Amino acid sequence: MQIIVLHTFCPSAGDSVSHIAAALSRELESRGHKCEEMRMPFDPASPPLEQILAFRLLEPVEYGDLLISLHPPCHVVHHRRKVIWAGGKAFRCGHLMPEGYFRQDPASNSVLASMRVSDRMAFAEARKIFFDSPSSCESFKREEGIEASFLPFPSCVARREMPKQKILAASLHSASRVQLLLSLEAFAAVPQDFLLWLFGNLPFSAEQWSSLLRRLGLEDRVKVLPAAQWAESLPAAMGVIGLSDNAGVLGRLAIDAHACDAPVVAFDSPAAAEWIEDGRNGLLSPLDSHALASILTQLTSRPDAMRSLGRAGRERLGEWGANWDYAISAITAL
Repeated sequence: MQIIVLHTFCPSAGDSVSHIAAALSRELESRGHKCEEMRMPFDPASPPLEQILAFRLLEPVEYGDLLISLHPPCHVVHHRRKVIWAGGKAFRCGHLMPEGYFRQDPASNSVLASMRVSDRMAFAEARKIFFDSPSSCESFKREEGIEASFLPFPSCVARREMPKQKILAASLHSASRVQLLLSLEAFAAVPQDFLLWLFGNLPFSAEQWSSLLRRLGLEDRVKVLPAAQWAESLPAAMGVIGLSDNAGVLGRLAIDAHACDAPVVAFDSPAAAEWIEDGRNGLLSPLDSHALASILTQLTSRPDAMRSLGRAGRERLGEWGANWDYAISAITAL
């Protein structure tokens, strides 16, 4: 089967969709499919409606047996056999723009209405629609009245047999500034031989960040790494800290962590509860630095407990169907 994997870059998705697209293409090809990965340009600084219409006019019908859309506005591209696999809460064209972009005026309302028409046409013509979090899937079915299924993105992190180091890891993608600050305060109480690796872009200036680390005495214990190093570095971490309230982002974080036999510690929220069963595959903390510090201190002082939570996390991957064999079977079974 000749399959087109279509994705784009926008601030709400970051480069995480690119990693998923690349991994999906590799997995499809390893199973005998011919795969073409297409990355569409989208510029939030330009008028969105014109760009979305351009996407709609692109019709790669004649050279693909199946099109897989990974992020709006790719879903509006017309194809006779299209599957939409959406991540997080971003499944409509309107989700592309930053908060506050659209004003409450007739012009903005007209643009939003046109986007909704494009969305409805795209959803109606899709053969299958999948979401990577249960809550997003249920929200879509409730709001659109269209059938959809939960299908998590499998991990892009290759499992490697390597010794765990005294490292906790956290992704800064869609990170809450408040949760990051509380986590840093909590980490200051963790034994001094543990390190914290943060992956991605900081929500602070370099001067603010240096001042914050000095105040907490963490200059030598916290390291900021490029998001691109997440996959290669994560297997060394003993545990992962969740810093987001986005269910899709937390889901991908938990799946990556569990693929490396690592548990997840996160602040309690409806999004976190979707993925973390407190005491089974991770631990949930109240939104309080002292409570989180107590949890992290107990966990890091008991490597056996951390390993046990990590093993339980790997079992949850099977329960979620978070593996490439299952995902590709679901997508291609049209």
